[in-house]
Amino acid sequence: MRGQRDGTLLARLTSDVEAVAGLPANVGAPLAAAVTITCLIQILLLWAMPLPGVAELVVRAAGLVRARRAHCRARAHLRTAAEARAALRTVLLGSRAAGLASAPNVMDIDFMDIWGKCDDMLVHQDEPYNAETPPGALAAQITSLDAFYGRNHAPIPRIDSASWRLRVEGLVDRPLELSMDDLRHFTERTVVATLQCAGNRRADLIEVRDIPGQVPWGPGAISTAKWTGASLADVLAEAGAQPEAAHIAFTGADMSQQAAPPQPFGGSIPVAKATSSEVLLAWAMNDQELPAAHGAPLRVIVPGWIGARSVKWLQRISAEAEPTDNYFQAEYSVLPPEADPEAVGPGDGITLGPVAIHCAILRPGKNDHLPSGPTEVSGFAFAGDDRTVARVDVSVDHGSTWTRTDLDPPENPWTWQHWRAVVTLPPGEAELIARAWDSTAAVQAESPATVWNPRGYANNAAAHLHITCRP
Repeated sequence: MRGQRDGTLLARLTSDVEAVAGLPANVGAPLAAAVTITCLIQILLLWAMPLPGVAELVVRAAGLVRARRAHCRARAHLRTAAEARAALRTVLLGSRAAGLASAPNVMDIDFMDIWGKCDDMLVHQDEPYNAETPPGALAAQITSLDAFYGRNHAPIPRIDSASWRLRVEGLVDRPLELSMDDLRHFTERTVVATLQCAGNRRADLIEVRDIPGQVPWGPGAISTAKWTGASLADVLAEAGAQPEAAHIAFTGADMSQQAAPPQPFGGSIPVAKATSSEVLLAWAMNDQELPAAHGAPLRVIVPGWIGARSVKWLQRISAEAEPTDNYFQAEYSVLPPEADPEAVGPGDGITLGPVAIHCAILRPGKNDHLPSGPTEVSGFAFAGDDRTVARVDVSVDHGSTWTRTDLDPPENPWTWQHWRAVVTLPPGEAELIARAWDSTAAVQAESPATVWNPRGYANNAAAHLHITCRP
């Protein structure tokens, strides 16, 4: 009798989940997520029942909530999410206390606020988690942890820091295996550094020509934090890097299906950069323990270089004679416009390292309707490598005339600099343009069309922003 009843309940819950799956993906009302959460809690209550399909239904329902999380931002939904999460924890922990070996890990299901991010992150993907810093947070010199952008090629791993070890090997005299306690015996160092995804501002390139299969990043795949850890140079000195070692390779714990066959994310940098004082093995971020979403327990920080070289969830450092053959070392390269990304071979692209000078307009916003007349325009610029931003100009007349902005001094060579200027906006349609120079006198390209490439990397074209001004 009970088996029949449980089977009926499971069938009803399956129907409920499928009904939610049929709702439009952009449903923003709390109802869609609330219904799914209710179903999920009911399903978890059934976890102790050895019925075929329960585990699959849990995964299905959890995936539906993740898929809709980016669209469900109402405050009522947030309250529902918090209550649901508390209920899920109670159910799951109770299941463990009852000795149910099949009970899912609470961290795997704690999907509503799993990475501790603010509600207005611009989420492109939930799995792997890829989200931009919201525009308001880009105006701060230091980005808060809950607003720091996320770029991933695989699910975010959960690592037990107590059992975790870092291997240092390759062309070294003394291979090392280091625990977190071992690393903390090295001199602690701190650096404020901006990290930026190589695909930042790819959306501008997509407007020129489509770039299939790539995340359409706006200007928010960039953030700045205070990083604390050990100097990579100190660790390499302890291991005794040999003269033949010309590159230092990093391997993370995140296993990506993008490579064929799947492999952990990795990359390498020249030994000259690796032994620079600013390059860290970081265990803290903004004076807090490094979050799981940003590489805990340990990540590399390579200031001034594309974020892909700052490998997260670090497991292995290897001193090599050549750059790593990890898939993502060559994947992060700029190809000629006519190249087919699926058919390129080694050496066809320019492997990316230092970030190129670029800037973004934060205020006003895209397609804003503003009064004509004097208006403050503001944004940020980032030079990359060990350069600084020397100048930023803005134009409201398609580049016929330019206004020099008030530019903040750099905190160090590895951080962004904010700028602002008051310009007079004409009535009607207008396009704002901002362009930056770095300390070597390099200037941004005039148009995204001139830097378009089939992977959409390294867009350092001048920033263009369309607005409408009332008389």
